Amino acid sequence: MEPTINIADLLAEFGSFYRAGSQNVKDVRVKLMQPSVTELFFTSRLTTSTRLELANSSITRVLQAYQSAFTPIGDTTFKPQIITLDHLKIDAKILPHDLMESWMGFLVENAQKPADTPLVKYWLENLVIPKFHEDLETYEIFKGIKAPIVPGTASAPGASMNGIKEKLKAAGTNVITVGAVPTDPVEFCEYVEQIVAEIPELIRTKIKRVAMNPNLELRFKQGKRAKYNQYYAQDTDLLKLADFDCSVAGLPSHTGSDVIWTTIEDNKIIGNKNPKNQTTFDIQVENREVKVLTDFHKGVGFWTNDLVYRNDVVL
Repeated sequence: MEPTINIADLLAEFGSFYRAGSQNVKDVRVKLMQPSVTELFFTSRLTTSTRLELANSSITRVLQAYQSAFTPIGDTTFKPQIITLDHLKIDAKILPHDLMESWMGFLVENAQKPADTPLVKYWLENLVIPKFHEDLETYEIFKGIKAPIVPGTASAPGASMNGIKEKLKAAGTNVITVGAVPTDPVEFCEYVEQIVAEIPELIRTKIKRVAMNPNLELRFKQGKRAKYNQYYAQDTDLLKLADFDCSVAGLPSHTGSDVIWTTIEDNKIIGNKNPKNQTTFDIQVENREVKVLTDFHKGVGFWTNDLVYRNDVVL
């Protein structure tokens, strides 16, 4: 379906003509949009390639009892790890002249060329770019499952890239059996504590944040308040686990999912190729129509899958 500007309500209320007045951009409020929170949860890596090529090294036992003979032990292994970046784009268009005879006419007046109208700058900065971040957070970075391209047809929501949920299914990630997520806040607080407690100590001491959906983050806060703050000194940091040096983190991208997962900070990677293209566009004019185009690569993943731990809900 071709994108359009819908100003039917504007015309009905203010009329189908432009009358110069005091109205300006400050009188136009943009609908609240979800920023891209989850991307900041990951460690960013810039690349000029379409994939991040990483490696993991390990060695078996080297310590042994002394003897004068040389008895070497210790097998060294290097294993590759690849995080594929998905090719994404933004294609959008607008016809500034559609606003000329309306209350919004101040955004298109006094510009001979359509691309020079104030509308185009306003549209990109206040609508297109924020909507890109919302789309990334809502549909792609967690829930996305890349689908085959249909020539000439825009991809469906959630079909542009392979998100975190797909990466949590990968071989090598650790599944901790704790059962269904409790609805009782205190039981849920204990549930999260159990997940972290079952992670091997060496890894657990390096974990800082446990990812979950925002409603579960709230449930944890309510549970911790009820469990620990009834009779003892009040703990003001309700996101921090009582016995471990880590906190829960509610990510909007996880909304609707009961998966809870964690890993060490530098093990969660988001790769970006041509990141500047996420805010700069090729602006083209065809007759009176303004088209904006850009493309870039982005991909999430883990450097080492065996450092990733999650609960045993179905993904």
